[in-house]
Order: sequence, then C-alpha cells, then structure tokens
Amino acid sequence: MLFLLLVACGVMPYHRPPVPVPVPPTPEGAPPIAAIGPALAHLDKLLGTTEDVDRRDRLVELRDLLVGVQLADPKVQERVVRYAERVLAVEDRSQPFGFAESPMEMATTLDAVVEEAVPEPPKPVDVAARQLAEGHPLAAIATLDAAVGAPAGAAELRKRAVNAWATAERERVGAAFVAALAMEKGPARAAAILAVRDSLAAINARFPDNAVADDVRKHLETVEKELAAP
Repeated sequence: MLFLLLVACGVMPYHRPPVPVPVPPTPEGAPPIAAIGPALAHLDKLLGTTEDVDRRDRLVELRDLLVGVQLADPKVQERVVRYAERVLAVEDRSQPFGFAESPMEMATTLDAVVEEAVPEPPKPVDVAARQLAEGHPLAAIATLDAAVGAPAGAAELRKRAVNAWATAERERVGAAFVAALAMEKGPARAAAILAVRDSLAAINARFPDNAVADDVRKHLETVEKELAAP
C-alpha cells in the first residue's frame, strides 16, 4: 500500500536502480580531441574583437584549419592544435598592424602542418651502415651506389662493404673447393671444381680493388692446376 501511495505521489523508492542511458555510436572517423573546443573558442573571441582585415583573414584560415582537422588522425589533430595555440598566443600579444614580422609567417594549411610532422628519411650512409652491420654487404653497396651525389663517409663505407663481401665469398668458395677435392674423381668432381674456379674469378671481376684480390688470384691458380692435373 505504501509503495502505491509513493507512486501515486510521484515519489520513487530510493533503492530503485537508475535507468541506464544508451551511449550513442561513435561516428565514422576519429572524434575531435578535447583541446580543439577551447582553441576554437579562443579563436572566435579574437575574431569578435578584430577589425583589421588581414588579421581577420589569418584567423579565419586558422579556424577553417581547426574545423577541417576534427575527423583526422588524433596525432594530426594534436599537432594542429599545438600549432593553433602557438599562433593564438602570438595574436594575443600582437598589435593589429605590423604583424608581418611575427612568427605567424608559418604554414596555415593542414597539408603544411602535417608535412612538418613527417620525419626526414634516413640518410643513405646510415642505411648502408646498418645493412653492413646486419651482414648484408651487397645491399649496403647497392644503397651507396644509388645515393645522389657523394655523401660524406660513403666512399670509406663502400670500401668496407666490398672487402667484407670479398672476404666472405673467398671463404665460402674455399670451403667449396675443399669439399670438391674430397669427392671421387669423375664428372661431378670436375663440375664442382669448375664452379669454384668461376666463383673465384667472379670476386675480382666484380670488385677488382677488394682487399683480398691477391689472395683470390693465388687460390685461382691452385684451382687451375687442379683442373689441369690428369
């Protein structure tokens, strides 16, 4: 009976749980970050007190930038807001006239601001050094050969890469020669030794100035003698 009286009087029991409020779905694209709202309010306040035509044009462009970035990637939004806050701080300090010498001579388009956030590509010498350290001397040589101009340190790094490849190739071919000598005489053994000879010759043909060129020539003479033996 008491419950019916409470309902009739419009009073609900205090222990009844609240009705959950549905959360609206997230729209397509990233939601605008919280800092965009204050930045727009600050900008609108300046627009309301500015009579100088050029200054108003700059502020309108900045406002368009903030509005247009609201569905962009959150990181891009953050960068644009930081840029807008710097510009607005300058506008707060500046006089309506004589503004051309202020830091507002910055990019005021979304593309320009985003472009500032793109890191510079790594230098070819740095890429080649990493490739060489990871055991890919031929890749390092190709990177340096494709570099425009003559980057500092490129010649010395290329020389190191050439020597690293030639040394490793000489060791590989030398091991193949030892394995070929252990084979029984016959067509297969002869073919293996011929392959060793061709590989040795290719080292000096590809990079004549490598650090082991003389050693490669001596190995090549040994292989030729083995091929000539009955």
